[in-house]
Amino acid sequence: MQSEPPSSNAKGSESHQIDPGAKWPWWLGYLVVIVLEVILTAVLMALKPYLPLGHFPICYILIIMLAAYLFGEGPGILSFFVGLFAFDYFFVPPLGTLFPLGETSMGWAATTAFFIGTVIVGISMTLIRRSRRKVMRALARAEREIAEREKVEQALRESREDLRRAQAVAHIGSWRLDVQRNVLCWSDEAYRIFGLPIGTPLTYETFLAHVHPDDRQFVDERWKAALAGDAYDIEHRIIVGGEVKWVRERAELEFDEHGTLLGGFGTVQDITDLKKAMEALRESEEHRLDFYRRTITAATDGKLVFTDRKEIEALAGPSIGSWDLRTPGDWTIARHEIQDLATAEGMDPESRSRFIVCIGEAATNALKHAGGGVISIHKTSDGLLGLISDKGAGIEALSLPEVALKRGYSTAGTLGMGYKVMLSLSDRIFLATDDAGTTVAVEVSLCTSETGVPPDSTTNGILAG
Repeated sequence: MQSEPPSSNAKGSESHQIDPGAKWPWWLGYLVVIVLEVILTAVLMALKPYLPLGHFPICYILIIMLAAYLFGEGPGILSFFVGLFAFDYFFVPPLGTLFPLGETSMGWAATTAFFIGTVIVGISMTLIRRSRRKVMRALARAEREIAEREKVEQALRESREDLRRAQAVAHIGSWRLDVQRNVLCWSDEAYRIFGLPIGTPLTYETFLAHVHPDDRQFVDERWKAALAGDAYDIEHRIIVGGEVKWVRERAELEFDEHGTLLGGFGTVQDITDLKKAMEALRESEEHRLDFYRRTITAATDGKLVFTDRKEIEALAGPSIGSWDLRTPGDWTIARHEIQDLATAEGMDPESRSRFIVCIGEAATNALKHAGGGVISIHKTSDGLLGLISDKGAGIEALSLPEVALKRGYSTAGTLGMGYKVMLSLSDRIFLATDDAGTTVAVEVSLCTSETGVPPDSTTNGILAG
């Protein structure tokens, strides 16, 4: 919006412009006034024999009015003096003189009346012209404001349309809550996500009715927690036309200094396709992992068994000794105590050596790649079971073949080193691994066969593969 020009410029423009929006040379108004006065005087001289004297001032007053209205104060004043002198000189007796003293009272009366009348008319027309200019300026400002407002409204409409299209493409709706006005507004995309006609009156109960029955309590608890100041960022299911959808909801609530809810803004995103893709990926990973497990179990003749922690814990039974593993010194202490424990359980020297080496391989890698763990020793029907657990990143599915079958293979953050060695020295290894950590159970019998090869045994009915 443009600002008004300074007052000094405005005054000058009143004197030298016909219209507030048009610029003219400053002298044009004065020239036009002089020309009009000369023409009028000539015409009145020609009509003098036919018109009474009282009509002549009216003609000059009309010229003064026109000059003051069209050209402003300066040309109006010039028109006043030129008209006054012309009227007195050419039409007021005695003719050919300007304001003679001591002459007829009629001449003075006519001149005085002309003077007073033209002053009043000139002032009136000047005031009218100023008022007109103010009105014109106000109208111009109003037009500019309307134009600016139309531009802003157009930009706002375009912005809203862009937002609507963006929400439709991204499947993200939005909502705004005004507690003071008790108004809850949803965007068009939010209505579409929930399968509701646009403009449907909304309440919290309406929203909750569309939430999956198994998720309603969770959603309600999280919303109440958000009202108490907690963050609100959740994923849950909704029912739309008998179909289950997944949505992610986030909200930012506004509170006053007393903790009273004022309102809030939130988004809801349809993540159904993302959830389906993640589920398909998870199933694919499970199938691939199962393939790797079966292949490795077959390639090791059943000596390396992939299972889960619960089965390993059920296999192990009660512990007869355990040690926290945080530093290499912890393993040094544990190794001597495990050796004494194995001797006390009747394990022959060769089996005891194999048992210590296997546990040492797993313990060393737990320290190196997972920052430590826990070692525990358990009895089996004909031997001992060493269990090493950690909370590292686990072994990736793609690395399982190399971990199990390639000597010396290791991946950072896993217990990859030495599985080939442990397989050659143990009777059987049970392995459970995921992103929560890795658990390894190494089984060695109490006595080594005469050939020095670990006997083929089954442990508590756990089957390979």
